[in-house]
Amino acid sequence: AVGLLVQLAHAQESVISYKEPLPHRHSTIAGELVKGVVHQFPIDLRANQYLELIVKKSDSWMSARIMSPQNQLVGEFVSKQYESLYVSFVSTEAGKYLLELRSLEESDLPVKYELDTEPPRTRTNEYVKSLTARQLVMEAANLKADWKESSLRESLTKLTQAFNIWQA
Repeated sequence: AVGLLVQLAHAQESVISYKEPLPHRHSTIAGELVKGVVHQFPIDLRANQYLELIVKKSDSWMSARIMSPQNQLVGEFVSKQYESLYVSFVSTEAGKYLLELRSLEESDLPVKYELDTEPPRTRTNEYVKSLTARQLVMEAANLKADWKESSLRESLTKLTQAFNIWQA
């Protein structure tokens, strides 16, 4: 039943698709999201490229999804507090990927953001380590937002793991 609700919620979303692929240079794109509207940005990548995007936002709940050229979920990144949302991944194949930004706010108030782009880079072990550590930090932040003792302890464990990865 929950899966059906998610599908229905996504089916009712409006989509704003940007025609031009994200630039392969440093740039900033300003936007404003409202509940029920998805912003989609195409990204042209070769196989084995590392890409990091940063979404600067206020104290708001937001998600970013990366979809593969075959429309398969590559990763979902969620932020539930005042922080930048880091979106990073390694392309497994050449083609047009899609970045989807969504407001997860319950209210209809707009969420302003700035999407900072960087040029894609060739995959290295250092980038893979960074991906793993960033994923742990994001999971820790989401656990911390629950404000339960068990979640806070698990959050601390994930932060320690991320620290150890970055120190290795």
